[in-house]
Amino acid sequence: MRKNKTKELALCALFAAMTAILPQISIPIGPVPLNLAHISTFIAAGLLGAKSGALSQIIFAFTGAVGLPVFSGFMGGSNVVQF
Repeated sequence: MRKNKTKELALCALFAAMTAILPQISIPIGPVPLNLAHISTFIAAGLLGAKSGALSQIIFAFTGAVGLPVFSGFMGGSNVVQF
C-alpha cells in the first residue's frame, strides 16, 4: 500500500512541475497568446484521475501563490492568483 501512495504523490509532483513548465511556452495566435498549461491539466486529469489530478493542480497553484514564478510570463505571488 505504501508503495502505491509514494508513486501517486510522485506523479502528482511530476504533473505539478509539468504544469509549471508548460505555461512558459506560448503560441502567439492573434491578440491573445495560447499557452500549453491546459494540455498538462487535461493530461493530469486523464492519467491520474480526479483526486490525484486535482491534487497536482492544487500543488501547482500553491507553489505559484507562495511566490515561485510558475505562472505564464514567469509570474508568481498571491497577487497573481485569483480564486
